[in-house]
Amino acid sequence: MSKVARYAEHLVAIADLGSFMKAAQTLQMTQPTLSRLVADLEEDLGFQLFVRHARGVRLTPEGAAIIEPARRVVNAMQGMERVARATNEVAGTLRLTTSEYIGIEALIPALPQLYSLHPKLKVEFVLNNLSSDLRRGDADLAVRLYRPVQEDLVVKHVADVPLGLYASHKYAQTHGLPKTVDEALSHTLIGFDSRGPAGAGLVVLDPRLTAEVFRFCTDSLPAQMAAVQAAVGLAILQKPHAAKYPALVEVELDLKIPKMPVWLAVHEDMRDAATIRAGMDWAAEAIRDYIKL
Repeated sequence: MSKVARYAEHLVAIADLGSFMKAAQTLQMTQPTLSRLVADLEEDLGFQLFVRHARGVRLTPEGAAIIEPARRVVNAMQGMERVARATNEVAGTLRLTTSEYIGIEALIPALPQLYSLHPKLKVEFVLNNLSSDLRRGDADLAVRLYRPVQEDLVVKHVADVPLGLYASHKYAQTHGLPKTVDEALSHTLIGFDSRGPAGAGLVVLDPRLTAEVFRFCTDSLPAQMAAVQAAVGLAILQKPHAAKYPALVEVELDLKIPKMPVWLAVHEDMRDAATIRAGMDWAAEAIRDYIKL
């Protein structure tokens, strides 16, 4: 096997992430080691693959010419790995990615049931609001609060989580509670990072809910909950979670807040693997139980 084929995963990671440091973290190796491997490959090829600039690195024309063949090699290897893992035994590692709330509030409490049914199974959670690449093997199963649109994925809608606007009793005593969206605009509103998709989505509910009206922003849902509890302001929270906190009060506005859909997604090559099927069934049941709380 040529060095280009052996290092294909490294080249694709650097090209996609635009950074040796980020690529090294993704590949679970040190940056000096990755830089040394690329320099060794460049010496063998006789030309430079990447050019450094202020914000990271970019492909040279010669590097751009080989990156797509390298990507095909990576995709082929990942496909072989997925097929090899598609066994009939529920065992090994199930790597699941989801948001913090769903992971902490719905799935982790249901883990004892999963382990009881499948004692040979190991579970890894990736809790964030980012979109992990199932095709690249970042995770085996994704639980997402939006319909995944990546190609080669099998998706399933499992539930809809009710949402509401909440404040703490302390905040209500100090500032009062709004009854309309216009009144709410004069309060401290807690929202998402304006650079992310969740922040942009609030404008769909009401055109007045632009990024500028939110005075505290974070994509961390537990941080939003902490801010509400600390009487910072008002935030849209998942009702099953907010119901656990008697110090919170739901704010009724002239605004209909739609339910939040929950989707499961797996790569099509893995849909028939016993471990994946077991993980999907368990996750769907755990999420439905969470909504019933």
